[in-house]
Amino acid sequence: MKLQYAIPSVLGLSTTLSACADPIVGEWNVDSFTSDGTTTEMPYEYGGVVLMESATLTVESDLTGTFVSVGYSGDYMDFNSSMDVTVTNDGDSKYTVTPSDEDTSALSCTLSGSTMECAADGTTMALSKGAKE
Repeated sequence: MKLQYAIPSVLGLSTTLSACADPIVGEWNVDSFTSDGTTTEMPYEYGGVVLMESATLTVESDLTGTFVSVGYSGDYMDFNSSMDVTVTNDGDSKYTVTPSDEDTSALSCTLSGSTMECAADGTTMALSKGAKE
């Protein structure tokens, strides 16, 4: 009778182990971006005005998600946006983040623990995993 109960326990353990999430799943905050050799820390300020307060990539377990930026909105520019994305695990800690907007380039990302670097169109973003304080 003890054998009957041992088999479901082993099966339960293997199910739990196979359900591990991809390491990219979670919330990623843009810490800085580099373009034309100039690195800008977040929040992005210009002329005493906070143009971009934050930018966040959120990836769900099905490798879909959103990229959201929060910032200044005025007559001539708007730094608030939200875009759906699809993430592809390319192997070897490399990912492609493809926006739903066809006019926006896909990001090529490399994951290293709780940090990630993404690049597209000559701009590189440094991201860190977890909620900002």
